[in-house]
Amino acid sequence: MRTAKITCPYCSNSQKIFYFSFNLKQFFNIFSKQEQLIPTRAITDINKKIKKFSCKACLKDLIYFFNINNEEYFVDGIHLKYARELILNKRNGIELLKNKIVKLEKVENSPENEKLLEYLRIKVIKEDEELNHLKEEYKDLPLKL
Repeated sequence: MRTAKITCPYCSNSQKIFYFSFNLKQFFNIFSKQEQLIPTRAITDINKKIKKFSCKACLKDLIYFFNINNEEYFVDGIHLKYARELILNKRNGIELLKNKIVKLEKVENSPENEKLLEYLRIKVIKEDEELNHLKEEYKDLPLKL
C-alpha cells in the first residue's frame, strides 16, 4: 500500500490518498486466465486505472491512473475525462471529413462527386456547430486540451 499527495483537477485541493501501486496490481494480475492463454498481448490503453475515489473538498469523482509509457501516476476527473474525450473525438471526426473533402476535390469532377462534396461540406458545418456547443457546455471545466 502506498500513499500519494494529489491535487484535484476541479478545485485544486491537495490531499493524501492510499492506493495499491501499479507494480503490485500487475503482480496480482499475473495469474489471470487470459494472460496465461495469451503470453504476449498488445496494450491498447496505456493509462491503467489504479483507484477511483472522491475529492474531500468538492466531492467530485476522481480516478488515479498509471501511464505505462511515461511510468507516471496522475489524477483525472471522471466528468473531465468524458468531456475531453467527447471534444477530441469530435475534432478528429471533423479533421477526417476535411481530409475526405480535400481528396474528393482532387478527383475529376462529376455530378456524383459534387453532390458528395456538398453533403460533406454541410456535415463539416454541422459537426463544427456541435463542437462549439460542446465547448460551451463544458467551458467551466479545466479540460486542458
